[in-house]
Amino acid sequence: LPRNKRKVILATNIAETSLTVPGVRYVIDSGLRKIKIWRHNLGLATLLTVPISQASATQRSGRAGRERAGKTYRLYTEGDYLQLPHQTEAEIARTDLSHPILMLKRLKIDDIINWSWIENPGEESLFSALQQLYILKALDNEGKITKLSEKMAIFPVPPQLGVVLLTAFDLK
Repeated sequence: LPRNKRKVILATNIAETSLTVPGVRYVIDSGLRKIKIWRHNLGLATLLTVPISQASATQRSGRAGRERAGKTYRLYTEGDYLQLPHQTEAEIARTDLSHPILMLKRLKIDDIINWSWIENPGEESLFSALQQLYILKALDNEGKITKLSEKMAIFPVPPQLGVVLLTAFDLK
């Protein structure tokens, strides 16, 4: 790198990976991230800008000075930093569960509510996904998968799109 040029990372979620960009000595951290959050009450995902966690801030600052001395500039106060959550929440807590539940049901795991989740997504998320699958006719009145859901599960897409594909190609 020529002497009169600098490499600077404007920190995003990508800057939290173990990626090493040669020559980077400075990181500017806004303290924000964009994440997709599933809104159960709306039945859709939205992209929101939200504060990062303290763990994310540490990861971001780790990008500076990996090869030689570096510095991180945080665009928020120490007081704001101390109010950040310690860890980033698990993705399963903010995602649409209809496809994973359809896969579990297909594997004959019927008791989704009491199933041993590594990270429990919460009852609201589970009930919302089960209701959505019932509305799509992927589950019958007893919560068992239907012939339609067997076909829907073949597609690597959310169940809502699986129904669209099956309907569009008249495969129902």
